[in-house]
Amino acid sequence: MRHITIIGAGEAGFTFAGLLREKHNDIALTLIDQNPFHIDRQKLIAQLDFKAYVDLQEWAHNMRVTFIRDKVERLNIERRKIYFKEKEPIDFEVLIAALGPLANKLVIKGDHKAGLFYLSNLDPLSLKDTLKISSEILVYVSTVLGVEFSFALRSLGKEVRIIADNFNFLDDFQQETLALLQEAAITIHTGAAIEEVIGEDGVRATKITPLKVFSSDAVFIDSGFSPNMGLFEGVVTVRDTFFTNYNDVYVLGDMNWQDISAERVFAFHSDAIRHKAHYLCEIITQAQTTQYLEKQSNTQDRRDYLRNMLERWRQRIKTGGVTAQQDNTL
Repeated sequence: MRHITIIGAGEAGFTFAGLLREKHNDIALTLIDQNPFHIDRQKLIAQLDFKAYVDLQEWAHNMRVTFIRDKVERLNIERRKIYFKEKEPIDFEVLIAALGPLANKLVIKGDHKAGLFYLSNLDPLSLKDTLKISSEILVYVSTVLGVEFSFALRSLGKEVRIIADNFNFLDDFQQETLALLQEAAITIHTGAAIEEVIGEDGVRATKITPLKVFSSDAVFIDSGFSPNMGLFEGVVTVRDTFFTNYNDVYVLGDMNWQDISAERVFAFHSDAIRHKAHYLCEIITQAQTTQYLEKQSNTQDRRDYLRNMLERWRQRIKTGGVTAQQDNTL
């Protein structure tokens, strides 16, 4: 079997690499990521769970996988080359693009300042450092991930403000969720948007519209996501979920979730990504020939997910786990 190169060590790329190594002990595998670690980002965002941390260099050594730590700048599919920010370009034979999603960028003055983060590219090490020195945090919310992230921040004893255009994505659980957020002493501003982050070297205050200014140590943006296809030079289209218009070039994870831009609840996001990794592994090893059928979350799935989320945080509030400082997690 030819050399397989995987770009992205998130849930999709990391799972796929491990599965392929288990099935083929002698296959040549290269894993590329700009970070030195793998972590379950949904758990990181929704629970501030820093424990599921894997050192990629050590993991790759044990799994006999070549690990390249660098940022991929562009992919030239015609020339079969991967270009990096720092390292020299490399060739590939079979490419698995498992890049995480792109955040839907907001127009915010001063968004380059230290202390402003998009949930799509949270670095757990930077996040831990930021939370150690931050007490007043503002979260822009447009999905359930932002709601859970706000509860998790409050569980660390942080002063949390939520900015949101609306909470329609919560469907029938909107009023119940807002009441629980208020019970957790989280301040909510609806019909609002972030206009500017203020500060010299980093975030010190945030201006929103309608016009208000708040003291802020950190700002987190949950603005929804889009598939990350921007690194490809030329036109690359996705066919039948995993395949592209180029031979031996596949997409995996959030890249082949074409409806991710409309998703607001993520009822079984991590499970779906791991399932895709299993399926593509079967395709690559020619053990699977049937068409992949993606499980779509329906109304009942979303209701169950929201109900379980509210019950979990309701219990945390009752036991004092939302307002108490919990330094042990950091």
